Amino acid sequence: MKQNEYTLAAVALFAAAAVIMVIVAVTNRGDMTSATLVLGAVSSFIAGVFVLTFSKEEGLDTRFTSLLAVQGTLDIARICADLGIKGNATMVPAAADTAGPSVMQVIPASSYRPIESADGFSLQTGSDGSGVVIPPLGYPLLRLLEASSDLRLPGEEEEILAAIREVCEEVLEVAETVEASRAGDSIVVELRGYRLIDGCAEVQKESQKPCTMCPCPICSLIACMLAKGTGQACTIEQATADKKSRTLRLILSVVP
Repeated sequence: MKQNEYTLAAVALFAAAAVIMVIVAVTNRGDMTSATLVLGAVSSFIAGVFVLTFSKEEGLDTRFTSLLAVQGTLDIARICADLGIKGNATMVPAAADTAGPSVMQVIPASSYRPIESADGFSLQTGSDGSGVVIPPLGYPLLRLLEASSDLRLPGEEEEILAAIREVCEEVLEVAETVEASRAGDSIVVELRGYRLIDGCAEVQKESQKPCTMCPCPICSLIACMLAKGTGQACTIEQATADKKSRTLRLILSVVP
């Protein structure tokens, strides 16, 4: 049960207690039935207090947890820039018989071209394209969701977008609401009431580029889900964070 559901349950109990007391006052019978109703009203009120009190999750302070991946994102983006690599991250699904991660992240020198990691090296150069090939920061989350939450990604785009909404809202609870839809050639994912927005704001103090070059675990997870579900490469084109409204907006494209 989510926090707002606990609140609604408590409000319902308080309302029931109030209604019962109004009935007792209006009827003014003063008999055993009225006494029983009063006890019921008191019980409802106390139950509401308990629901509110014990539903408060200890959790981790998101001001701190949102910063966990910040320095790693900035450092990888800085190293890539030093190597002359400036493209946006593209999540590429691995072949079914491939050992290792089921999705890899390609950071191309400029625009995306298929690059295969040879001999396990992260930095790849060649006639077919140059760039960095690494496991995505969101891959451990994807693997855990598949193992512990039985996540199975459907092949239909609309169902994949529904799965993204469910994972972000219900499973990870990183956002209050998530809107995910196609807009022309792009897919737009908007996380409202995003609980890790402080980390986004910290990264974007320097530039928005690290968010598209080496996305944080949540943005990376969303792109990984799209890539693995569709079986096609998925590029993060834009990531915009609004700290005031606590909204994160992603624009992604699926590469045939």
